[in-house]
Amino acid sequence: MIISHKYKFIFIRVRKTASSSMQVALSKFCGPLCIISKLDGMEEKVSGIKSKNNWCYMTSRKPVFYNHIPAFRIKEMIAHMNTNIWDDYFKFCFERNPWDKAISSFWWNRPKSKVTEREKLNEFIMHAMFPTFSDWRLYTDEQKEEVIVDKVFKYEEMDESFRYLEKRLNFPEKIVMPEKRYKGSVRKNYNHYREVLTKEENERIKKVFNKEIKEFGYEY
Repeated sequence: MIISHKYKFIFIRVRKTASSSMQVALSKFCGPLCIISKLDGMEEKVSGIKSKNNWCYMTSRKPVFYNHIPAFRIKEMIAHMNTNIWDDYFKFCFERNPWDKAISSFWWNRPKSKVTEREKLNEFIMHAMFPTFSDWRLYTDEQKEEVIVDKVFKYEEMDESFRYLEKRLNFPEKIVMPEKRYKGSVRKNYNHYREVLTKEENERIKKVFNKEIKEFGYEY
């Protein structure tokens, strides 16, 4: 997560959308007073970039701003800093095709049970905890369930989205993703999701991500 006072933007990190790498790429557009959530140790090691931090702590010493903090929580917290920031800054995030996101989430969280990969995938998608992999709440109002950021870009249109951001925010140079991506080596199979998912799994994903599918027009 980034709050850039220098270029007046707020970047919300959504899971499985290359958000770690995006945070590294966007961090170069931050000044000394900007707020950047802390990368974990391995992310810092791979990227070679340490978090720039003017982040706030509560008395418990836990960070107020963290990697996958929801937009509505950011809005609540910055109200204590400056009431105009939320309205004046450009707020954005990225979302991903739900079926592709589900498989990517599987590779990052796949069970360690002694069964085949095919059985592990089915277990993961059909499991009761699978709905927690929807990130709808990260960029919507918790009560009204309406999108509250200015723009939700599509992960599949990353290059075009970067060009838009460069122009919209008057960046002095292009957004360049780091060559090494911490989580990029985890996934072992990049077959298209239509070649991987069963009808039952497809329906399950459609049900879990129904709000994202309806809002952003994703199709199987």
